[in-house]
Amino acid sequence: MARVAIVGAGIVGAVLAHRLAREGRHEITLIDAAMSAGQGVSGRSFGWLTQIAGRRARSPEAAAVRAEGRAGYDVLNDALDGKLFVSGEGAIAWQESESETAAMIAERRALGIEVEALDAADIARLAPHLDEVPPLAAHAPRDIFLRPGLAAARLAQDAGDHGASLLYGHSVLWIETANGRVTGLRTAETVLPAEVVVLATGTGIARLLPGGVTAPEIGSSPSALITLYAEGPAPTLALSGPGLEIRKDRRADHFLVAATWRPESERELDALAAEKMAVAQRWFPDLRNWRIASAGIAARPMPRTASGCLAEPAGGIEGLYLACGHPGVALAPVIAERIAGLLD
Repeated sequence: MARVAIVGAGIVGAVLAHRLAREGRHEITLIDAAMSAGQGVSGRSFGWLTQIAGRRARSPEAAAVRAEGRAGYDVLNDALDGKLFVSGEGAIAWQESESETAAMIAERRALGIEVEALDAADIARLAPHLDEVPPLAAHAPRDIFLRPGLAAARLAQDAGDHGASLLYGHSVLWIETANGRVTGLRTAETVLPAEVVVLATGTGIARLLPGGVTAPEIGSSPSALITLYAEGPAPTLALSGPGLEIRKDRRADHFLVAATWRPESERELDALAAEKMAVAQRWFPDLRNWRIASAGIAARPMPRTASGCLAEPAGGIEGLYLACGHPGVALAPVIAERIAGLLD
């Protein structure tokens, strides 16, 4: 039995801790500088597990890995008695023109992605409160939605219930090594002994790598998560169309909006939120009392791999592993399974 320290209690670290703790073959410690799991990028994630949104088709490898991740969430949800997500009507997506939407559907089908083509009557039936109904849309009936921060917290707690130690509020300063292998973690308070360390800290991985270890190429893609408040009936499925990607939140009368974000001032973020709310008001004219509840930015890690999945040993130091993905929420079960396989 090895002492395994997982650094980072976002969705990737929490899924891995859950996976290893339930297996029971190692002594697991999950450590994070925040005071609870899921407080970083995961807590500001849209949480839509999909393969239909976006203009560009993914590579076959990326599509296959995402499908594996989606299947992994069914297993996780069963393990947690359905507390991660509730299956619903899925999601619909469309492009600016009917021909672009048709091309998008064909591309996804060529990759083996489950997608249905809906005409305007079908769309109106599934989303009766949508005012601007497109002539054609892609429907993904098995798409799921979760709050990744909440999911990470529940998975971490389940790991704790199965024997893992949860150390919150502890910043890792560096990794202790001796004779080319991991020996533990140095925090501000102490040294935590460990034979295995898994870095699940996203864009912070490079900062913690010991000298002489080549850092993987992990980019950063800032994304905005906007919460809107509005009263009245609205579709329960996720909608992705020109200018807006929106879904209902678990909270009554709240909606989540995801948007790419490039400016760096809070004033510009407020303007982006107002712009997205204006599109939502146009889509759903029967909703009332619109307001922006919150808007925040998360720097999503972007591993430069064909599949977006990084789950591998760090070259040069025995017992050190890297765990990261884009999208991290969708790939977390895949990353956890691959790291577990490497430890075995």
